[in-house]
Amino acid sequence: MHLIPLEITPPKNEADFERMCVQVYGVVFKDPMPKTNGRSGQAQRGVDIFVKAPALGRFGIQCKKYTLKPVKWKDVKDEVDKADEGRVAIKKLILATTALNDAVLLKQVQELSDEREAKGLFLVEIEFWGDICNHIDRYTVLQDSYSPNSPGASFHRTADKLSSIQQISLETHAAVLNMSNLPGGRDDSANRLITTQLDHTNVLLKAGRYRDALDHLAVVGADMLPFDNHQKARWHLQKGLGQWLSHDDIGESADHFLKSFALYPDDERMAAANVRGLMLKGDLESAFDAAKAALERFPISDQVWYAYSNVTLMQGKSVQLADVPLYLKTEPDALQIVAQVELKSGNLD
Repeated sequence: MHLIPLEITPPKNEADFERMCVQVYGVVFKDPMPKTNGRSGQAQRGVDIFVKAPALGRFGIQCKKYTLKPVKWKDVKDEVDKADEGRVAIKKLILATTALNDAVLLKQVQELSDEREAKGLFLVEIEFWGDICNHIDRYTVLQDSYSPNSPGASFHRTADKLSSIQQISLETHAAVLNMSNLPGGRDDSANRLITTQLDHTNVLLKAGRYRDALDHLAVVGADMLPFDNHQKARWHLQKGLGQWLSHDDIGESADHFLKSFALYPDDERMAAANVRGLMLKGDLESAFDAAKAALERFPISDQVWYAYSNVTLMQGKSVQLADVPLYLKTEPDALQIVAQVELKSGNLD
């Protein structure tokens, strides 16, 4: 959090102040789509902006720009009356103003709000310029817009670039996600029918038919007693990939990845799945340790290296061409990862 008080100049006109309030209160109330109430010249019934606060409901914001004169009690009453007469469906009306803080007016507004709450009417609140600056001070994304030279704004830009780089690990080509190299059956598996069924699941996953694959796995896995450990591990890995890539249940997909490795740690693809499961759990430290251990055990596994590069990016570190193993230097997926990192970092045009 930014700890140095910010010096922010109020907007020059009403339209700029309203746009500022749209962004500020959208961030404060975690509403990605705040709504401006109509346009200039239309009746707004005491509300300039609507925001939807999670678990709290819809709030109305009335924007009042003042240069030197203070906001008065009559101004508050007039806006509340307009919203009452217009039957605006809100939980609270916030009067946002560029005027300086006024303790007397604040107390009057609080008393009015208490009276209205007792009657079941929408609440009323006033936010002075100092309060709005405090909101900006609390959120680095707002500092980036209204105080771009502040430490918090610089942090936001750095974090935003890092987030873009981290996103690479979630947007990797299907081949990197084991889709082109899903584990096949073992020759020493006793039940070849199960192997054949799991091979069919591979076909469905490679074709992008994730729902069909999940339905097929539900049937195949209805009774897993005849499965050997490798077949069970294959089933869990396929289940995790199907859920992950269909956005069905990310948390459960992570559990399946971890289960596949626990059942059969001697397969490089299960080792890579273990790293991915830990990443999805948010345990990046354990994921990185698991990736390093997997690399030591499977030093020429492309799947393990891809998992290692993904968790490296998720930790905010870079992956450069020199980091790519010799056996992968001509592989498009490995080169794509390096190119995307360079592009996101601004090193490529």
